[in-house]
Amino acid sequence: MKIDTKIENKQALISIIGRIDTKTSEILKNKIDSLFEQDLMSIKLDFKNVDYISSSGLRVILCTQKRMAEIDNESKLEIMNPNQEVAESLSITGFGDIVNIT
Repeated sequence: MKIDTKIENKQALISIIGRIDTKTSEILKNKIDSLFEQDLMSIKLDFKNVDYISSSGLRVILCTQKRMAEIDNESKLEIMNPNQEVAESLSITGFGDIVNIT
């Protein structure tokens, strides 16, 4: 997995390439955790090049959304450009109700 992060105007865009599974989800979690130290207002995850997400990856998304809600109850994590398989996983597990999927 490769992670590229861009921060502009207190907004982070995290582009991920590869699989988010048991082995790589901790790397993603650590990267996102480090961003919370920078007083961000929003986080967008670009899943254009993510071909799989496991339950451990979903847990990272859930924890990130919970932390964002602690900062601002109205903010939601945004997941952009998921492929059909990843979008189905997010939909089936109900993540469409807690994060913005575009």
